[in-house]
Amino acid sequence: MLRKYQMNDEKALIKSPMTGAELLEKIAISYPYSYRILLTGYADMESTVNTVNKGKVHRYIQKPWNNDELLNAIEEGLENVSLKYENIDMQNQIQKRNHSIKELNKNLEDKVQLRTKQIRLALNRIKRDNNATQKVLFKLININPNLNGGFANSVSLLSKRIAEHFSLSKDEISDIT
Repeated sequence: MLRKYQMNDEKALIKSPMTGAELLEKIAISYPYSYRILLTGYADMESTVNTVNKGKVHRYIQKPWNNDELLNAIEEGLENVSLKYENIDMQNQIQKRNHSIKELNKNLEDKVQLRTKQIRLALNRIKRDNNATQKVLFKLININPNLNGGFANSVSLLSKRIAEHFSLSKDEISDIT
């Protein structure tokens, strides 16, 4: 599992003799997810601080070391690296899911636009059919010898005034008229 994230060839690290600080620095660059432990017997604090900073050392253990402390540091390192890879895997899963959600959202928006267009067309047909029905009714009233167009207009005007008196909406007034 650890190897799947390694990018560079191990041979590229060792080209010529180098100090431990230089080695740790190269490892930090080539294998950023590695857990680096500095085990030293030198008391030179400046050199040690330089190595810790350049090599991005996670743990510093001085010689002579305590075996339990060293084992704990190694276990901590394994847990740390494992958590980093788990985090990367989770981030990849989140990115995939976000991409899927964006695709689903786009598809949904397309469907909503299509349905909205269909509804608008249906409403326009209903209005057109309603107007045609009104014209047919008006013509039927006109051909009836007992009724005339003036009577129909009077009923329409009276209905409109009653609807306005009751403060109905414009659409309701139009329908009643």
